[in-house]
Amino acid sequence: MKTIKWIAAVVVILALALVGAGFLVEPKWQVREQVTVQAPAAQIFPYLNTPGRWPAWTVWNTETYPELEFRHEGPEAGVGAIQRWRDGGSNGVLRIIESVENHLVTYRLVMDDGKSLMYGELRLATNGPASTDVSWKAWGDSGGNPVTRLRSLIYRPTIAEDFRRGLSRLKARVEGGAGETGSG
Repeated sequence: MKTIKWIAAVVVILALALVGAGFLVEPKWQVREQVTVQAPAAQIFPYLNTPGRWPAWTVWNTETYPELEFRHEGPEAGVGAIQRWRDGGSNGVLRIIESVENHLVTYRLVMDDGKSLMYGELRLATNGPASTDVSWKAWGDSGGNPVTRLRSLIYRPTIAEDFRRGLSRLKARVEGGAGETGSG
């Protein structure tokens, strides 16, 4: 009986320590990745500004996730363009909220029926007639829940890796002259 009480006390102390650590994690987070593409911004921008083209270059496609289903609403591109997705028990809605031709696309991503919200930005910076830096940034606020804050520490490296892989695919598609459409 003494051993069970000791184990229970250790479990309670560890749980309290974990919750306490969660309060130390900054609730606001940001992830940013960048790649240089040997192409003018006008050649890259349609891939970023058209949610229907995202599966061709992001890692969020049916090649990576065979059960992924997409539905598009609103205009095909630019402000108001919407991509809805569903993959098993998860779902999301990506909506373009700002678009500046050949320079910027900002979006809002709501996942799992509103349980998770983040914003993202794809920015193009011209280096010359045929060279463009593409940066992809996402940010959010984990709020006051210490468990959600701790979870954000796990998600940040995953998001960064997805961004790196997506930007690499974008670079290969644009520089390699791959087809205009495709699921990835």
